[in-house]
Amino acid sequence: MPLLLHTVRQNRWLKAEAAPWLDRGDVPADPIGDLRTSGNRLSVWELVPDRSNLERIVRAIAVGREKVPDMGYVLFDSALLETADIGTQAKPGTTPDVEANLAPRLGRLVRPQACRAD
Repeated sequence: MPLLLHTVRQNRWLKAEAAPWLDRGDVPADPIGDLRTSGNRLSVWELVPDRSNLERIVRAIAVGREKVPDMGYVLFDSALLETADIGTQAKPGTTPDVEANLAPRLGRLVRPQACRAD
């Protein structure tokens, strides 16, 4: 399964020390702010198997940022979406890199099953 990339604010994720009130394996609330959505969708970029498009994707995203030093990214296996019954939908990006935008590497998370109320 391909890897997916989602941008984050690095200063929310990388801390010198964890807060003393967190138990091992706990995640603080601040990183959740990086899971911002638009239209109930979360933008992710799909990497090709050899990851040769990683640098191009990161550059394309960084060009549109006000504060590049704060930019970071997380990679995760797309199989996690299947496990959570979350589908993806190809959609062109909006970065200044036209080639990166037209490539079918940007997906949108749809049907957020983890948040549904039955």
